[in-house]
Amino acid sequence: MSVKKYDLLTGGQISPPASGRYYPLYSPVDGTLIAEVADATRVDVDRAVAAAQEAFYAEWKFCSVEHKRALFAKLKEMLYAAADELAGAKVQPQGGTGIPPLIERVIDYYVGKLDDGAGTLIEHGDQQTNYVYREPLGVVAIFVPFNGPMLGALLAAVPALVAGNTIVVKAPDQEAPQALRTMQVFHEAGFPAGVVNALSGKGPEVGQALVAHPATRLISFTGSTATGKKIM
Repeated sequence: MSVKKYDLLTGGQISPPASGRYYPLYSPVDGTLIAEVADATRVDVDRAVAAAQEAFYAEWKFCSVEHKRALFAKLKEMLYAAADELAGAKVQPQGGTGIPPLIERVIDYYVGKLDDGAGTLIEHGDQQTNYVYREPLGVVAIFVPFNGPMLGALLAAVPALVAGNTIVVKAPDQEAPQALRTMQVFHEAGFPAGVVNALSGKGPEVGQALVAHPATRLISFTGSTATGKKIM
């Protein structure tokens, strides 16, 4: 059986890490080698964040509601088309198959928020008018949990993207294949280059570099209390 390699997604390109290194993942059932995952470094973090920042200012910040809605409709279609592959990319057997129904509901809910518009106009008689503007922040770093990589990635990525942000996703070390493959589906669905980026890496280097990067405007983290404290 061939061992699948999982690469990074940066700037619209699926490519190996700058170091050329991969780390192995073994089946918890029989100990066989089942995947080799890109072991990113700070160099890859810089590339991913730079791509996300460029895409934010050049395109995504100004993307129309209609175009976003079409992209997310295509995303749902592509997720279902890749359902078997995504389920097979889960390292730790979990008993589930295909695309959980919750994922479609999550996408539909947040895409529905596009209809809320970019702000609110509040009239206060003849003397005063208040405006509330909703504006995206920029680059959002997303740390995906190991115990639900596909759902965890989408729960954070979809609202961030709907709001007009670009994202850099850090896949969990031991469940990187499913998280990386999920993010690649965004690319295949036609999201512009640099809007969605995905990294993997063994150990703390990638996460630390992503948190400390000056262009990271928001962090979405699901994980242990100890790691959360370090991020804060």
